Amino acid sequence: MVIRYDGRSNLECGAILANVGIFNSLNGSAEFSIGLSKVIATVWRPEEASSNKCKSYLEVILRPRIGQAQESYKLVEYHILKLFEKVIDFKSFARCVISIALQIVSEDGPILPVCINAAVLALIDSGIPMEFFPLAVSIAESCHFYGEKGTSHLMLDPTQSEFEQCISCSTIVINTTEKNIFSCITNKGTGISQNELIDEIHPIILSIATSNSLIKHLSETLLENIKSKVVKPYNNNLF
Repeated sequence: MVIRYDGRSNLECGAILANVGIFNSLNGSAEFSIGLSKVIATVWRPEEASSNKCKSYLEVILRPRIGQAQESYKLVEYHILKLFEKVIDFKSFARCVISIALQIVSEDGPILPVCINAAVLALIDSGIPMEFFPLAVSIAESCHFYGEKGTSHLMLDPTQSEFEQCISCSTIVINTTEKNIFSCITNKGTGISQNELIDEIHPIILSIATSNSLIKHLSETLLENIKSKVVKPYNNNLF
């Protein structure tokens, strides 16, 4: 087993923290952090679309910690948009727009999974129905960042320095209802889905192992939120 510079094993995520309903004036809000990366998400309940579109649609806005959004952030926006277009149950809304805004507070490694998890919590807080509750985490392949040169390792939740030196990296989106991998988004290189190493860990076993710590923590967070507020129609069997 590889031990990384921050003391984690190669298949161990960073510390997970989450809060739901952080802004009472908004329909849905949440903050999510894993390791040193943190994102705040806000969601507005469906409003009548002002455009000429004939069906409901989603808009996603990602704001960087400082400065203007770079091209890489536009790609993150795109992936989030395409994911939640499949996840949100639009059948309940006729010709409406749903808006998700994401603010990066800090960033140490791939930010896409942090944004996805924050958005999911904010959507739950808003009461907007979803087909299932996705959770996401990044997994990278390192050739010689740890251990002997020429030896490859898979690492969950890479830091920025690990990401910069890895061969490839993907964000895995997990369907927490069916306990399988819903999608695999390439962050760097060819992505781990193209790598023989992934065969060493059966994808479904990997998804369950990866999601367990996230599910446990987020379920506890949501239940505590219910106990303290009891103002929104949460589902007690969320994950």
